Amino acid sequence: MDDGPGSVLIVQDFGLASERVLERSAAVMAALRVLPQPWPAVAALAALVPQPLRDAAYRLIARWRYRVWGRVESCQLPAPGEGSRFL
Repeated sequence: MDDGPGSVLIVQDFGLASERVLERSAAVMAALRVLPQPWPAVAALAALVPQPLRDAAYRLIARWRYRVWGRVESCQLPAPGEGSRFL
């Protein structure tokens, strides 16, 4: 059905000895920590929940995400002034 990744993946400390690949809820929490408030606070609160429970919630949301938020056929292109904010 969908041939994309089954999980969110984030590489922390890329190229360093401390490099780690984070997946599922750990990756989402790492992304939340670098966003403006209130998202780092949400990540701090989520850290209080044991990882197996966070990952179960992640899988539940992942299973229902397209039904709730819909699916798009292509990625949105950044506006001319936003291009420098993307890799």
